[in-house]
Amino acid sequence: MIKNVVLKDKTVVSIQPINGKEDAEKFQSFINTLIEEGTYLLLDKTITLEQEKQWLQEQIRLQKNGEQIYLKALVNGHLIGNCFAKTGFGRNKKNVNLGIAVAKKWRGKGLGHILIHELIKLSERKCIQKTFICMLFHQIKKPINYMNHLVFML
Repeated sequence: MIKNVVLKDKTVVSIQPINGKEDAEKFQSFINTLIEEGTYLLLDKTITLEQEKQWLQEQIRLQKNGEQIYLKALVNGHLIGNCFAKTGFGRNKKNVNLGIAVAKKWRGKGLGHILIHELIKLSERKCIQKTFICMLFHQIKKPINYMNHLVFML
């Protein structure tokens, strides 16, 4: 599944699942930029290339096993965002945890909205969802307002 979408500013973005052909250096650069920016991620220290390679291999394994859906957003081959829906474990195994990251330059253009909607549609199609769980930091108002709106749409 590769889907081209148009953002509010008319930029064409390719949304596609990870496939094992990703460049770990591009993913490392993307996440480290977000970490250095001080975005509200669980990570607080930059990632080495070796750590990124291991992480990426694990994401691909989870996707192949049907335990996760992981989408990347590209503009002219450059990674500008990503998101995932991952099944829980134990008593949480019928729930889905959501995560999303969008590069600073691309925020406020509708990309996060598009990614979350694609993720939810794919999760429902693959029947991995029962309840979606999305952890938000209280300091960032736009995502909280969007998720509150989304709850009424589901």
